[in-house]
This record gives sequence, C-alpha cells and structure tokens, in this order.
Amino acid sequence: AFRGDLTKEWRYNHSDDITSFIAAHEIKTINDNALTQLPSGWAWVTASDLCEIKTGIALGKQRSAETKLLELPYLRVANVQRGWLDLNEVKTTFVTEAEAERLYLRPGDILMNEGGDRDKLGRGWVWDGQIEPCIHQNHVFRLRLKLKEMSPYYVSYFANELGKDFFLQQGKQTTNLASISLTKLSSLPIPLAPLEEMNLIVERIESALQSLTKVEAETRTAIHLLDHLDQANLAKAFRGELVPQDPHDEPASVLLERIRSERAGQS
Repeated sequence: AFRGDLTKEWRYNHSDDITSFIAAHEIKTINDNALTQLPSGWAWVTASDLCEIKTGIALGKQRSAETKLLELPYLRVANVQRGWLDLNEVKTTFVTEAEAERLYLRPGDILMNEGGDRDKLGRGWVWDGQIEPCIHQNHVFRLRLKLKEMSPYYVSYFANELGKDFFLQQGKQTTNLASISLTKLSSLPIPLAPLEEMNLIVERIESALQSLTKVEAETRTAIHLLDHLDQANLAKAFRGELVPQDPHDEPASVLLERIRSERAGQS
C-alpha cells in the first residue's frame, strides 16, 4: 500500500502530483536516502507537517480546594491498542475547564501511545467519538490532521505497521518502560501521495482486511466442522460403515472364538 503498489493502475490514468499541494500548504519534504523510494508524484513529509500533535493530562496533579473541576472520562495506554480501541474500561479524572477545552477528543483524531513496552510505542487508532465528551492521558498523544480532506486512517495504518521500526529506533528506554518524546514523534516520516490516491489506498487496505476477516471466519467454521466429521467417521468405522460389507465374511464372534481355540491349542 505505502509503496504505491495497490494503486499502480490508478496512477496510469491519473497524472496527479503533490508539488503544488505541498507548496500551497507550506509542507516541507524530507530528502533522506535511507527512506524507501516512493512512486513519482509522492514525497516523504513529517508527522508535524501533517498534524497538530498534543500530549494529554498528567494524572495526580495537586489542586487548591477552590479549583472548579470537571470529572471526565479519559483514554490511557490500555485503551489504545494497535488498530482498535478497547473501551471496556474507561476511567475518569478531574480537570479544569481550560484543560478540558485543550484535551477534548474529536472524531478523526489519531491516537498514539507515548509509553509502555518498547514494541508498543506508537501503536494506536482513530477516535470516532465513541464517548462524548472524552479526553486523553499524557501517555497518549493526539494527532489532529491539518488537512481536513485527508483520511486519518491513512496515517494510523502507516504508523501501526511501517512506523514500528521508527518507534523502536527513536524510543527512549528506562529500567522498566520505554517512551517516545513529542519531538521524536513529530519527525515521524510519512509518505504523502495525492489526496485521492491516499483515500483510495485506505479503501483498498480496508477491503483486503475485510476479505481476510471473512477467510478467518470461514476457516474457523471449517475447523469446527472437521472436528464433527472426525467424530462421525470414527462412529461409522466402529459400525462397519466405512467399507462395503461382505455377507460371506465370518461374524466377529466366530473369528474371536477361532482365535481363542488356536491360542488354547498352542499352550
């Protein structure tokens, strides 16, 4: 998807180029030979050029008794999984009105984890407004696209998969936990393609994932049926129904009696 392979045919019929788009939005491109070569018309840019990036609320802040506070649900690292959000247990915290205004999540916000195990850095997904209102903890970054026409899923799919190496390399390790700073996250390289092509890439990724989900479900059903098939075959085997029966064969009782007699004669 992010090499342009999924949309190669589309590019044959479209001559879109992002040069004018980059100039209009004052986006800086990255020239780094270490990055994967992109199709003609694409460019590497940083996350900070595409998104406004904010950290969340630090828990346990000391407040004066007179401070007016709001109790709001917030997202923590455990809620933000790779490619999905676990909202089975959402905790609440107290914040001021000013803090709440800064931290409110909006549909389309991209969430990425700031800390945790090293291989979990940067994992996340897109907020769809499942809980209103809702804010986020300081261990969860919020990325809000500056380009409203762009799909947040494009950025999230890229960060979850091809961004893993970046987070592993740029993350800071302490004794028990790893973390990535806002500055490092801001420099995450993202391949920018024409808007129509990026939206098409998201559609094709989701179509492929839906197909895989269907295959997985059909496989589980087949395995379940195989278990029952094995049991049915065993039952048929011990009823003598798996092979044609010869009416001239001696009954099993006669065969057993003959075997006993032969053994008695040998003793």
